Amino acid sequence: MKFCDILLFKNMSEQEITQMNKSKFMKKRIYAKNTHIYHMGDVIDSVGIVLSGNVIIENIDIWGNKSIISYANEGEIFAETYALSQTPMMVDVVCAECCEILFINLKNALKPENSNQQSAYAFGSKKSCSFTKNFLHFIKSSAYKSSCLSVGRIGKSRFYRL
Repeated sequence: MKFCDILLFKNMSEQEITQMNKSKFMKKRIYAKNTHIYHMGDVIDSVGIVLSGNVIIENIDIWGNKSIISYANEGEIFAETYALSQTPMMVDVVCAECCEILFINLKNALKPENSNQQSAYAFGSKKSCSFTKNFLHFIKSSAYKSSCLSVGRIGKSRFYRL
């Protein structure tokens, strides 16, 4: 799958995508079938986009019973809630088959260049924040996402209004 085929990169110029790639906000990895991408308890700062193959989001309870929570197929995003909230993952993400995954480090990609310019992002120009707009739209339009992301911890909850 090419970047231009992914909704997240819609309306972005080749120059912006190249600049983002050179800034090391993105990295690609290939995983074998049944390989864990993320483990329960991991604190992550990157979302994953499935470029080929598909992944399973699963939960294993204290008795060892496995429950499949969701799937992410080619072109779909996963782990965005955990990357935004910086809370330990409560699920495992496992390759259902050989997969190529694009990781985008949100901690760096969504960071303003400086505090005075809220619309200027580290990889983009002052006039462009296509990635951020696309990212928010991508999450809001996902069939399995709600308009308010929340991750709860004992005594604390974090909410991200989109």
